[in-house]
Parts: sequence; structure tokens; C-alpha cells
Amino acid sequence: MKARSSSNGKERRIGDVFRGEQDQRLKEMLNPEPTTQWPNGCRGSRCPWLVFVGPSPGGKNAINEKADPRWNSSFRDPMTSWSQGFKASLEILLETLLNRSVKDGADRLFAVFNFDSVQCSESRRVPEQNMKKGAKGVVDLLETTRPRLIVPMDKSCFYLLKTILSASGYHASTDEPFSVKIPIYTSPKIHRQLFGFRILGNGPLRGSVVIKSPQHPARIFREDYAMACAKPMRKLLESLCADLA
Repeated sequence: MKARSSSNGKERRIGDVFRGEQDQRLKEMLNPEPTTQWPNGCRGSRCPWLVFVGPSPGGKNAINEKADPRWNSSFRDPMTSWSQGFKASLEILLETLLNRSVKDGADRLFAVFNFDSVQCSESRRVPEQNMKKGAKGVVDLLETTRPRLIVPMDKSCFYLLKTILSASGYHASTDEPFSVKIPIYTSPKIHRQLFGFRILGNGPLRGSVVIKSPQHPARIFREDYAMACAKPMRKLLESLCADLA
């Protein structure tokens, strides 16, 4: 299935809706900070418009990372102190998906939630049972924060999230995948599909959108590759939310 294109007028109106949602969250963060406890391994804004979902925190020390919720303060750790891939990709992904610059508050509007809180340097090596154990806590936190956009960082996270959402009474809005042509650096290889859906059901996440990142951000080492991934993700988001225009 191909992502539907929309007119420039509709794109602007959807952009205005998204901008209004983001402004409202920034305004909300002028109020006193909530005291809700977060699961370990979850970091970033308590009021995120965008949430990245990962298997576990990166790192070689196998530390059980504590939660790090922020309230009306920037969350720049991924861009400054995480791996080289995150340093190269996260700001571009963030600003393109939000259509908002870091200087204009984008770094106060996103978070990174992890199914497993124990550090693992390779996402594919995170034990599946550990991810499943932490899945309910992540979905509970997503329901509390209600982001517009949820971006699983890899395939395992995408399908586990879809499974736990289904078990929680939600379902996907559409079949996947969506056809794209995303060049992988300058090689002849390309990403040919984006996987995404809008969440339907009667719970707090109704209307939120899930789009799998074409590549784990930790493995995106160049800015042009990050932008090549981010732009079609934003277009798919607008397509899935076309009725808001």
C-alpha cells in the first residue's frame, strides 16, 4: 500500500493541528510537575508529542538504568552523550518529525521509552523475555503521556508494541507496509517499505500514530541518511492523520 499524498493546503492544516498540539504541551509544562513514577529505562519529557521506543538503553556495562523524566526542560542527552549514531541522527529525526526546531522547544517534546531497562550495546541481543516483561509498563506510560507519534526503533519493538496494544484492546487503522524508496547512504540498497498505523480503540492512545523507524537511530551515522529516513516518516504521519486537516 502506498502512502497517500495530500495537497499543500491539507499538509499545512495538518501541520497547524500538530503545531497546536505541541504548543499546548509546552504550555502545560508551565504547570507544576506531575509526580507519577516512571519505569526504569524511560527518559525524556513527561509531556512528549513524540516517543521513540527501544529494546533497551545502549551501553556495555549492563547497568539497570533509572528513569529520568523531565518537565519543561531540554532532553539533549541523545544528541550529546549517547552513541555516535544517535549524535548524528536524533536531532534531524526529532526536528523533521515534529517540524519544529530544537531552538523552538523540540527537545522538550520527546522521550525515549525502553522495554528493558538493562543496558545492552546491541538491540538484537536484548532478551525477548525481558522486553515482554517491560512491555505493559511502557504501554501504561504511553497511555499516561498520550503522544501523537510513537516510533519503535527496530522491528522487534514494532511488533511487540503492536501485540501489547492489541492485548490492551486497541487495533491498527490500516494494513502495512507502505511503499517508499529510502536510499541507504550512497549504496544501491534502499529501504522499500515503511511500517505504520494509526491506533484505533477506546483507550487514551486512540488517534496516536505508530511508525517504525526504517533504521535504528544508533545505526544512522550520517545526517543525509537521517534526513532520508525522516522525511517519508513525516509524510506517512500526515497521511495517516489526513482527516484532521
